[in-house]
Amino acid sequence: MQPEIPVKSAIPITCESGAVVLRFPCPGGALWAESSYLCVDIEMRQQSDVRISLTFISHEGRRLVLAHELMPNIRVVFPACLRDLRSSRVFLPVFPGGYKGFVSGLPMGLDEVETI
Repeated sequence: MQPEIPVKSAIPITCESGAVVLRFPCPGGALWAESSYLCVDIEMRQQSDVRISLTFISHEGRRLVLAHELMPNIRVVFPACLRDLRSSRVFLPVFPGGYKGFVSGLPMGLDEVETI
C-alpha cells in the first residue's frame, strides 16, 4: 500500500465509483472565452496508465467528455481548447506524456456549461 500523499486543493476532492473527482461549478458571468484553454497540470504516481476525463455538464444534465490516457510518473499538461466544445468534429491533440484521446457527447456552447 502506497503512503498517502497530501494534496492541496481549494476544491473538495471526492471519490465516486473508484474515480477521483474534482467539481468546478461555473458561476454565471465567468470570464471564459472560446479562445481560452482549460489546462490540467498533473503527475500520477502509479505503475499503470491513467485516464483523465474533463466532463462538461450542461444546465440540462447533458455531458461532453474529453478524455486522454496519460503515462504514469510523468508530469503532463492536458490542454482543452474551449472552442472545441461547440464543434461537431473534434480531434484531440497528442501531447508529451499523453496518448490519443477521445470525445464523447454532443457539441455544447460554453454558455451552456454549468459544471466541469
